[in-house]
Amino acid sequence: TEGYGGQKFTTQIKNGFKNVATMVTGADIWNGMIQGAKGAVNAVMDVNAAVIDLRKVSDASDTQINKYFDKAAFNAKDLGSSVSDMIQSTAEFSKLGYNLNESEELSRVATLYKNVGDNMDNTQASQSIVSTMRAFDIPAEKAISIVDKFNETGKIICQHHTVMYGEVNDYISQSLGISKTEERLVS
Repeated sequence: TEGYGGQKFTTQIKNGFKNVATMVTGADIWNGMIQGAKGAVNAVMDVNAAVIDLRKVSDASDTQINKYFDKAAFNAKDLGSSVSDMIQSTAEFSKLGYNLNESEELSRVATLYKNVGDNMDNTQASQSIVSTMRAFDIPAEKAISIVDKFNETGKIICQHHTVMYGEVNDYISQSLGISKTEERLVS
């Protein structure tokens, strides 16, 4: 039962599997490092593209945008988002005519709303925040109050009915449009 090198056949099989496992583990580590590097490169490219977009649509100086970048990184970490998503969201609000500080706050609020809302993406959260702000003339610095109100309303409705926050958002947005239209017709 002794084979090559005076080892038992079963020992040779065990050693063979250990060698294969070591090679596979080494390959997995190497592959993971390559994928990680690719991911890092993609993340940098996404951030760069978002910053370029923000510079195109914002009237902020390069110095202001560079200072904003640190805030965007902090907000992304704090809200569980990516830096590029935070910057892109800020650019979207800048396109709507908000200044850099307002856009940063609205981006933060919309990201928070997306996180607490069900089945909602950044675009839906942003649209909801902006339409509510416009319907009730709420300034950007008080936009967080919208999320608070949506959250309160959602809790009350969800206690009595089985609905998702996204549905609450739809109901409230529809009501806002109707009530604001009626208000404008009366005045």
